Amino acid sequence: MGVGRITTQLALAREILHQLEIAQDSRQLSQEELWYKNNLKKHSLALASLKRTVARLRPRISWLKEGDANTHLFHLHAKHRKRKNSIGKLLSGDQICTTHDKKADEYTMNLC
Repeated sequence: MGVGRITTQLALAREILHQLEIAQDSRQLSQEELWYKNNLKKHSLALASLKRTVARLRPRISWLKEGDANTHLFHLHAKHRKRKNSIGKLLSGDQICTTHDKKADEYTMNLC
């Protein structure tokens, strides 16, 4: 089931529910209409959940399609991860450590 179809079904279910609620304001619904309304509510909740799941998984699917190969997208993600996970500088008192060795020494001195 495609995302467009889920969206269409969800919109249709919500519209029918809305029409049933309008009808319920002016008259008593029949047993069949109440049964239909309750099942339609459950169905629309399931569709909304499915739509959120698809939206959440869409970037992952894109990554599997485009990022798994040696592509520009893969390298952009790798550079971003490296930048995010690295420590550019350490401040120790009034001293700034920027080289790897100085940062490592400063880190080990503060562990003890």
